[in-house]
Amino acid sequence: MKDAYYFSHDANARHDPKIIKMISSYGMEGYGWYWVIIEMLREQDNYKLSISDQGDIDVIGSQTNSDPNTIQKYIDDCVKIFKLFKKSNKYLWSKSLLNRMKKMDEKREKGRKAAIKRHYGGYQNDAKGMPNRYQNDTLKEKKVKEKNEISDPPVLNIKEMKI
Repeated sequence: MKDAYYFSHDANARHDPKIIKMISSYGMEGYGWYWVIIEMLREQDNYKLSISDQGDIDVIGSQTNSDPNTIQKYIDDCVKIFKLFKKSNKYLWSKSLLNRMKKMDEKREKGRKAAIKRHYGGYQNDAKGMPNRYQNDTLKEKKVKEKNEISDPPVLNIKEMKI
């Protein structure tokens, strides 16, 4: 399960020609079913809903508060006539939702990587795979020490000097 079920959608989705056609056949009840199914898709790890057996259709029927036979016909119409969903023998999905979630997941991943880089500063991992925040500091100190050893003039023994 995902930690947050947010997803973006157009505020004027009801004006989409595909949605208008669906509403003309199923009314606002069909519009409600559409959004329940979209929300169910969003909750899935792969954003695809299993429809491989009658039990899956029964669950969708339950979630939409409708008869499983009615919801099966609705899904078939949304795939074949209204082109709102796509399906295989096993899954139902929305191409639009997949595209939106791909963008959102990519943005979330970039943010996660940026947060790790900010937090750990790009430090390497130690032998146990845990970030070692001090590893680069140790390397910097070693380089500074080596540089100082090279650039410091040799210590002269005053007794050995001939004046």
